[in-house]
Amino acid sequence: MDQPKYEFKRTNELHFDFVSVGKKGEIYKRVTFIELQFGFFNMELGDLNPETGEVDFYSVSNNGDRNAVLATVSEIIESFFELYPTHTI
Repeated sequence: MDQPKYEFKRTNELHFDFVSVGKKGEIYKRVTFIELQFGFFNMELGDLNPETGEVDFYSVSNNGDRNAVLATVSEIIESFFELYPTHTI
């Protein structure tokens, strides 16, 4: 994906964090992979509260940087498959 993207950090086996920067300022984001059954995962994107560690998967940030967020999520998916090439999302 040839779009600007954010740097991200793998915070544990199944969590990847990055910061969205746009018209509403900095919004912390987390991509989480949840195993549904062996080798099959669901992926979720949400807003991360850095103070509590809670993730709001229902928020609509509308930070004006959709393409950068989607490009970052695409890179995270590629990283996930590099770590777990036999898994399915």
